[in-house]
Amino acid sequence: MFVASLLFERPRRIDDPAPGICHPLYKRAFDLGSAMHAAIKAAGLESTTKPSCADDMEFKTHCATAKPADALNGLAYRDMDTMGNGFLVATLKRSLGLLHEAIDAHQMVVDAGLLPGHSDRFRDELFAIRQATLPSPMNIVSSAESAAHRQPEVNPARLGLTS
Repeated sequence: MFVASLLFERPRRIDDPAPGICHPLYKRAFDLGSAMHAAIKAAGLESTTKPSCADDMEFKTHCATAKPADALNGLAYRDMDTMGNGFLVATLKRSLGLLHEAIDAHQMVVDAGLLPGHSDRFRDELFAIRQATLPSPMNIVSSAESAAHRQPEVNPARLGLTS
């Protein structure tokens, strides 16, 4: 069985005051959603009547985080051998659609000129989370090899994201 190496590298458990005991990838996505919320609120872009593209970006990010939360955070408590790998892969695949929608909403935020001080950081984090979730030849190894494998850093220039 092949699995994304970042998901099974140590540490698989972080004890954080905000989300509690969780998986490092979940924590990263949770922190991104929280940072988006704070930036939107600070810029006065929160809408109570008609959601904006900034609200949509934040909502889709939170949904993409919540979708695999049970599977990822279950790794903090269970050994990989006791967990259904099929369940983990299925939840991660389901979250990718929402993550792609968050990336699209982020582009609308950039096009509208909203949150200019945060857009690069948000884009980089969205793509880094996507890269950590996506299986590819660069970041897939067998579960027996995952402890020795390190995922490469995401390079936005290589992905054609820089101008």
